[in-house]
This record gives sequence, C-alpha cells and structure tokens, in this order.
Amino acid sequence: MSIVFLIGMPASGKSYWGEKVAHKNNLPFIDLDNYIEEQEKTTISALFSIFGEDVFREKENKYLKEIILNFKNKKLLLACGGGSPCFYDNIELMNRVGTVIYLKINLATIIINISKEDNKSKRPFLQNIVSLESFFENQLQKRKYFYEQAKYIVEVEKMTLGSLGKLVNLCINHL
Repeated sequence: MSIVFLIGMPASGKSYWGEKVAHKNNLPFIDLDNYIEEQEKTTISALFSIFGEDVFREKENKYLKEIILNFKNKKLLLACGGGSPCFYDNIELMNRVGTVIYLKINLATIIINISKEDNKSKRPFLQNIVSLESFFENQLQKRKYFYEQAKYIVEVEKMTLGSLGKLVNLCINHL
C-alpha cells in the first residue's frame, strides 16, 4: 500500500502543500476534512457544533478507514485533519498501512497563517478562543506525542515544494 499521510497542526499547510505536491507528481490527493464534508453533506464546523467533538472524531476515524480500504494497493497522498492522529489508534493505523510525514510548524507561523485566512469559520475550534497563541501552544503540547510518531518530520519553515515532493515520491514509490 502506498499511502502517504500528511499530519500536523492546523495551518501547517497539509492541504496546501499536499495539493501542490500531488498535482506536480500526478498523484491522487484527498483532504480528509473535505472528504468528511462531502460524505456528511455538511461542514466540519457544523458537525462539531451539532454533534460535538466526540462524534466528529468517530466519523473521522470511520472515513479514514474507508479511504484506506478504497486505496488498498494504490498510490495516494492524504492530508489529515490536525487532530486526526490523536484519536482512537489512528496514528498506529497510519504508520501500519503507509508512511506518515509530520509537517512541523512553529507557533508564530501558525498564527500568521491563521490570520491570513479569509474563512476562519472553517475552523470550529477558533469560534470562542481568546488567545490564539495560548490555544495553539496548548494544542501542540497535547498533540506532539502523536505527531512525533511519524516516520518523517519536516520543518515547514525550511521546506520547499521540491523537497516535500521528493520525500513524498520516495515514500510512494519505495514502500
């Protein structure tokens, strides 16, 4: 199975870079959050507000497994949601069936990237946040353990499209 999973904090560029790398290297690409929205016919924000995080995480796990089954023995670049690796046994599953790349980003860059976004309502966790810095610092501390189980850790601030593309190609073609 040649699935490469991109994981990392929100605004680390998993979707942005994943789409660019996939296009450049002629690979199928799925953004897990977009896939969930298509299947559920609603937004991630709506799922969070209507059902709560626990139900959302159940759906996320279900659709992650569905994508893995659908791409058994096929190539795929999959951008996961920021919390995806941290629930159920998702990180173990990803490591077992493919290669996980952690897009490691510093806190200042997260804040810059979030502040540039036109549609902040896409991110359900931002709705009632007083301090972005303390929120993301707390989230990173909670998630770091899971993220660091990735096979590869790439520092976003030092990464280029070419360098990420080479790594993804290596993972896709040499598993």
